[in-house]
Amino acid sequence: MKKVSLLLLLAVISILFSTYPLNAFAQIEDYLDETLKLSQKEGSNEKLKEYFSGIDALSDTLYAYLYIPGRSPRMEGYVYSFDRLLKHASPGAETVIISVEQDEDAARLYNERQGYKADHYIYDEEQRYLDFISINSIGLRGTYVLKVALSSGRLICGGAVFSTYEDYFDALVRTTEPQPYYTYAAAARSAAFGLPDDAVRTGLAYSRLPVETPADVMFGELSGLPAMKGCTLLLCDELNEGAFCFKRGADGVFRHFGTAGIMDDEKYLYFKVSGKAKDYVMRHRMDYYMLISAGFLDGGDIGLSYSIPFVCYNEEKCQRGDSALIYFNQPIILVRDSLLRPCAPMKYEDDFFDRDADEYIYSTSAYYPLGGDVMALSCWKMSYPIDYFEEFNGIPEQDPFMDEFYGYDNPYLVTVDMKSGRQLGKYGKLPDVARKTKTGYYFCHAIADGRDGEMVYGDSYSGNLFLAPVSNPDDVKRTYKAFSLNPAHAPVPDESKFRTMEYAEDYSHFYQRQMQALRLTDKDIHCVMSISLSANTGVNDFAYEYVRIDRESGDVVSRYVIDKQYPDEEIMGCNLTSDKDDVRVFYMSRRGGKYAVVFVDEE
Repeated sequence: MKKVSLLLLLAVISILFSTYPLNAFAQIEDYLDETLKLSQKEGSNEKLKEYFSGIDALSDTLYAYLYIPGRSPRMEGYVYSFDRLLKHASPGAETVIISVEQDEDAARLYNERQGYKADHYIYDEEQRYLDFISINSIGLRGTYVLKVALSSGRLICGGAVFSTYEDYFDALVRTTEPQPYYTYAAAARSAAFGLPDDAVRTGLAYSRLPVETPADVMFGELSGLPAMKGCTLLLCDELNEGAFCFKRGADGVFRHFGTAGIMDDEKYLYFKVSGKAKDYVMRHRMDYYMLISAGFLDGGDIGLSYSIPFVCYNEEKCQRGDSALIYFNQPIILVRDSLLRPCAPMKYEDDFFDRDADEYIYSTSAYYPLGGDVMALSCWKMSYPIDYFEEFNGIPEQDPFMDEFYGYDNPYLVTVDMKSGRQLGKYGKLPDVARKTKTGYYFCHAIADGRDGEMVYGDSYSGNLFLAPVSNPDDVKRTYKAFSLNPAHAPVPDESKFRTMEYAEDYSHFYQRQMQALRLTDKDIHCVMSISLSANTGVNDFAYEYVRIDRESGDVVSRYVIDKQYPDEEIMGCNLTSDKDDVRVFYMSRRGGKYAVVFVDEE
């Protein structure tokens, strides 16, 4: 079984839980993830000291756990065990949990609710850790452990970790020689981007409607886009397990009327074990039920895209008398009616994800209803950066750093029959600009919408949109452009960074636009784009832009940047309403601890 990259925790992955540790003399590097790396920037010792200066530490050495609460829930079992196992290895050790990006109050409540314990806590809303730490990916991925020496301002060691073996903590305690300084990315924390040259600011009119949240709920960052149909608003939050549902009253106020989440009888749909084995899974915090996104299905039902545990025995080991469990992330769409009552779930066909697992991987982070019983998902070929094996090097069909790769079939969209859960076909082709930049599928994610047997779809980073029948997306009737990428403006590929995580950082500015929402009507195509304003994706690092395209002429008839109504508010997410013809732009606002839906209209 090949190890799949941590980048795809939201997709279908498999993890085999072994029963044997590494030897007692293993080095700390033996336990760190080889793909996701972290180092201290040279000259940042004083910045490190400043970062931890608010802690009343008793010792000079601190062990810190760095993570984004709710971002990779199944990796958080390490947070849960961190303090206990470290103090078993070194009873006097002082621990810190560093929660980044999320709202401080919401992250504090989340840590308490999850039972994550440490001697000290740091809530880093502004990603200040990047003042002294360099990571080799765009944004913080996975979970990381740091060992720091306060007096010298040195990072002794650090990296992404996926082990709770006692030997790992013994090795961590034994490590005293600092790792070398290193800065991975050319695009550093200070590399802020401006808006694209063709971005347009214009006068906007706003309709601001309050959203009353439950007294015991604090939102961190939204998971997926806010969704609205008619008077119903859906909000998915990374720190909560269900979708909060609001109804707009006659007075214009959105009030909470229920939470759509997984039911007890749905939690174990894919448990093939019971008794002690089931207890083991639950005791080790492996029974996470991740709500990825929520939206509206055709007809008005609510679809909740979940990843739930699939747990079974390793039959081969069992036949040898060994005890082993196999644990998978199983995607499923749970369905609720307008009163939040459970309906039959949409299950993917048994071999949907396994049939071509050596060739493709599928994202369930967003689903796109196309009308009738068909929906679309994003898919990627199994190559860099989805997962990269050395044996791919030099194989034209799998190596995106070869020109020949782009001459092969490289689909990015799969259509699905929602009744049977089976694949109907794969479609799309990587744009020419991917060949120019040698980025493969790194900047590629499908987006689509459909109505009356037609669909519009595209790769969300390229700006290209295609109109075609839902029954055959390859039969393209019309091509449109929501925005343009000029290959001449792309950085020249740096061969020294080929097949590394940091390679893509050179292109984060070039690919700064991404289509987030798409609506197809009789007359127009509506689109909302996010615009990245920094090389490091995080809170407040995005602006948003709206485009409306005339279907008949292909002309862009409206384009504008979606400015905040107030400078001190945060746009938590921006979307288009799901109503068939009355499409409106709206964003979810957080300002001074209060929330609102803000509709945007052109003056």
